[in-house]
Amino acid sequence: MLHRSLLTGRYSDLSVRHEKQQWRAHKIVLAAQSPPGEPTTLRLDDYEALAVPHVMEYLYSGNYLCASAAATTSDATLTTHISVFSVASRLVMPALVQLAEAKFRDTLNNHVADIDLYFAAVRHIYAAAAMPGLREAVVEAAVTEMARLLGPECRAGFLVLTADLPDFQADIYLFLTHLPMRPVEVVVPALCPTCGPRAHGDGYEVTTACKACGLDCTLAFL
Repeated sequence: MLHRSLLTGRYSDLSVRHEKQQWRAHKIVLAAQSPPGEPTTLRLDDYEALAVPHVMEYLYSGNYLCASAAATTSDATLTTHISVFSVASRLVMPALVQLAEAKFRDTLNNHVADIDLYFAAVRHIYAAAAMPGLREAVVEAAVTEMARLLGPECRAGFLVLTADLPDFQADIYLFLTHLPMRPVEVVVPALCPTCGPRAHGDGYEVTTACKACGLDCTLAFL
């Protein structure tokens, strides 16, 4: 119902403009604290054109949708989510930031097969001032797919990418240092074939006479 109000412009008291695009919006949705009677035009020209329609859609529906899979590419979809994340961060819209990150992760992990799309997304994200959630997503993907990235088909491109983006390389190292450590398996040496392995801390001592002075000496095996 609320989304229909954006489509029809019914009861609109606020005009939102981005260059040649215009939405007949409502202050109660976009800016509940706006005093009545003030100019009713909000210009968003400084924000990315790709993201603004999706931001408006989200404000009126709680979600935003990219074009269907048949009509777009994974590259365009990744770029859309990055743009929405960026604009939502600048507008201080934490819920939309989380939604854009979740959609980006889903597209990256489940719908991207071309490694060049991943490389392009990493460059886009690390060229921005601050996108911590998306940086974490591409770093996690790198660690998860490390065997593939270091394989013969991807190795050269991956090494160029990490050389060009030292922050990306450092983030991978930091992520790896926080992974749970595998416990070291300790093999307890056997006392003899008959007795088998000894329990941890189960040492033994052998006492024998010194060949030089004849005094008893004890040798401990821990």
